[in-house]
Amino acid sequence: MHFISRIDDPILTAQEKQLSYTRTPISGGWASGNNWIRKNDAGLYEMYIEGNAYERGYVNGLLSQELINKQEDFFVETLNKLLPATIYQYFIKYVVGYFNKDLDKYVSEEYKKEIYGVSRFASDKHNYIAPPYQRILNYHGAHDIGHAMQNMNFVGCTSFGVWGDKTEDGSIIIGRNFDFYVGDKFAQDKIVLFVRPDSGYKMMLVTWGGMIGVVSGMNEHGLTVTLNAAPSEIPTGTATPISLVARQVLQYARTTQEAYNIIEKSHVFVSEMLLVGSAQDHKVVSIEKTPTKTSMYQTDASSSRILCTNHFQSNTFKSDSLNINHQKNNPTQKRFERLNELLDNTSKFTYESVADVLRDQKGLHNTNIGLTNEAAINQLIAHHAIIFMPEQRMVWVSSNPYNLGKFKAYNLTDVFQGNPLDQQKQLINIESKTIAADSFLTTSSYTNVVFYKKIAEQITQKDFVLNSAIEKQFIESNKEYFNTYLLLATYYQQKRDYTKSLQYAQMAQSKYLASDKERKAIEEVIQKCKENL
Repeated sequence: MHFISRIDDPILTAQEKQLSYTRTPISGGWASGNNWIRKNDAGLYEMYIEGNAYERGYVNGLLSQELINKQEDFFVETLNKLLPATIYQYFIKYVVGYFNKDLDKYVSEEYKKEIYGVSRFASDKHNYIAPPYQRILNYHGAHDIGHAMQNMNFVGCTSFGVWGDKTEDGSIIIGRNFDFYVGDKFAQDKIVLFVRPDSGYKMMLVTWGGMIGVVSGMNEHGLTVTLNAAPSEIPTGTATPISLVARQVLQYARTTQEAYNIIEKSHVFVSEMLLVGSAQDHKVVSIEKTPTKTSMYQTDASSSRILCTNHFQSNTFKSDSLNINHQKNNPTQKRFERLNELLDNTSKFTYESVADVLRDQKGLHNTNIGLTNEAAINQLIAHHAIIFMPEQRMVWVSSNPYNLGKFKAYNLTDVFQGNPLDQQKQLINIESKTIAADSFLTTSSYTNVVFYKKIAEQITQKDFVLNSAIEKQFIESNKEYFNTYLLLATYYQQKRDYTKSLQYAQMAQSKYLASDKERKAIEEVIQKCKENL
């Protein structure tokens, strides 16, 4: 197994082998030549890198090595909580190793060299999993593996675009929540990365330590890309991680058709929707991709909006049984309906009103559906939110927590026309265009959701003991959310208190439910209680 899973290091040129940069401290970060990283006043890391593939990866790793190691620690910590049994961890390790034994064959030499450069600064702490290069390469498939394991709620994003009569000046505005959840710690250190590659186009992306793939980004031509998970079968083999497909689009495409051509030629192992906006085309499309087919979905000429909430919409895929079942068993349709309602209620969008939509926590018709509900646009799990105005080359990136902190603004044209050496000392985000933090942060409801999430995690652990005071506070912290009561029902069922478990399960049943999956989970608890009473 070790033999067939082994991935060889990429072959470096003699010049690349001799590469050796050093870093020097600057205010809030580090610099190396023209390259630099620093933390801004909102807690976002801003990083600029340039050069060929290996140079970019090497200096990326050099500047952000502490962040790379923290991210890996948090990622592994979360996996250990999800998969606590040592034997099962080893099983998963070898299964993933088998699936990805040919991963390097589906990754371009350019990106292999860039990832290898980053991996030079990865810790040896997790070598029991795999060598650094093999680990960092495989982590680029985490989004794919995560949404293939959707029962763990790793991925469930919302994105949309408006233009024409829905915006003040007719130009495109795109908003998205990246709800890839691997624990709150994993989202602490976001990087706003600006890249000047030696080939292709200059670009920005929101990422984290060790990640060169794209989940949200825009290039110098105003071409934007965001990833949105789609209904998918469990993969049976390896292919190109979708984040690296999106990276190729961002680096080498200017138009929606050029983006489509890159995506259509790519071999992927899970299904995905890539929301692509183009300043040159003045349009936004959803390119829907499965391991066997590719389709471009766009609204008709009379529409000034496009929505994406994790289910297919094109004629190619919308009637597929997997897509239909996905809509029944997940709240994607409810989020779609709520998003449409919010767009209907705003006549002319600005970047500030797009942020308001991304932060919305209500259900359809402003129903209180509880905090962290998957049917809400804002589930309070977002790794980040991002807003693009591609024709102006403007982008806004949210800061912690979730998408509730300040959105810092950047102009790509200004960033890439600036002198990198000067920018090591200057402010590159545009303070006057900062979107203020959500007022929700100052309310008791936010305090409640922090408490709720803490207990919701602890209550599933075997040794957790719930006393009456904590139980009452837990209910009060999120009393309109069905899962509050389902968690309590499950807790008491494990304690064999079937009377109390049934009471809580019936309370869960009385709350807002957005999918068949939620109904079935409650019904299973009720059935087991009745069998034991």
